[in-house]
Amino acid sequence: MSSDKDIAERHARILGRLSELGLELAERIALDALTAETPQARADFSRAFHTVSRSVRQSVALEAKLVADRKREGERA
Repeated sequence: MSSDKDIAERHARILGRLSELGLELAERIALDALTAETPQARADFSRAFHTVSRSVRQSVALEAKLVADRKREGERA
């Protein structure tokens, strides 16, 4: 059975990987938006960029929260 620490480390790895993949995707979508040939395509890519970049921001914010929570727990112990 996995310990709480093992589970937390696994979740942190997954969250970090999702952040990296999301950032890579956002960068590609941004380039697509900048090089789009039609206003409609640019708008579509811009919406996709907004969605993906929001997910990246949320992942980064959650990572920061988890770090702060662990630090707080360590200070209590």
